[in-house]
Amino acid sequence: DHSHGSAEELCRGHQEDLELAIHTAIEKKASHVEIWGGIGGRLDHTVANLQLLSCYAEQFRSLSMHDGQNRCFVLNAKGTQKSITIPQEKDCYLSLFSLSETVQGLTAKGVKYPLQNHTLTRTFPLGVSNEFKQKEAFLSLEKGSLLIVLAKA
Repeated sequence: DHSHGSAEELCRGHQEDLELAIHTAIEKKASHVEIWGGIGGRLDHTVANLQLLSCYAEQFRSLSMHDGQNRCFVLNAKGTQKSITIPQEKDCYLSLFSLSETVQGLTAKGVKYPLQNHTLTRTFPLGVSNEFKQKEAFLSLEKGSLLIVLAKA
């Protein structure tokens, strides 16, 4: 019987283990959090975990998810850090996705397909599979929330 209240009540009743772990990290005043195993496997869980990554990114100096092949994290203009320098990783693609309706003022340097003051939308994957052209990539944004994915080739 699935008539036990609203969808929100059902979701709160099934508060994910990952969200509980993130709350524990906040309570312990952690500044750098790496989540292993939060991506891959069931797509619905991966999407939910990426939403949690976006939701809690501002609570930490760094919050990232890893699965052995991928590493992802969020750069959010609402936070104190609107730019990031990412060291080149061997045989690795760099993909950028807008989590907000748009990411505005996006600049990407040190990559094969650079961007300067670009608007990236949530509805078109323009930022997928970029490549490092220098020893590090520099990303900055003015407005919005950006999912950054480093994926081994």
